[in-house]
Amino acid sequence: MRKNPIRETFRKEERIRKKKELERAFTSSIAVGCKGAKLLYRENGLKLNRMAVILPKKFGKAVKRNREKRIAREIFRKTKHLLRPGHDIIFILYPGEYDHGERKEQFFTLYRKAKLLSGVYK
Repeated sequence: MRKNPIRETFRKEERIRKKKELERAFTSSIAVGCKGAKLLYRENGLKLNRMAVILPKKFGKAVKRNREKRIAREIFRKTKHLLRPGHDIIFILYPGEYDHGERKEQFFTLYRKAKLLSGVYK
């Protein structure tokens, strides 16, 4: 049994849910981008990172949009322990034929550009 297991759940506290919080993140955030995705981030004064995923309507039908959101949440859930805590993070994903691995690579590119990776993972 591991001494200090990494919690890989995506809890309610880790979601940006209120419209006011989203608007605040949009107006006072720093943006970085790569092909197919953009990341907006700002400090939130908490001990954890919060996340939201946004897709344009032109992305496709609801089934496709929901699948991309699920993939994005899954990638964040699996990589959140690598990030410095205390940020609100918004991912804006753009249409394209990206598989899970390519999206994960986009996320890491964005993390590096935003300097959100902690210690040894830089």
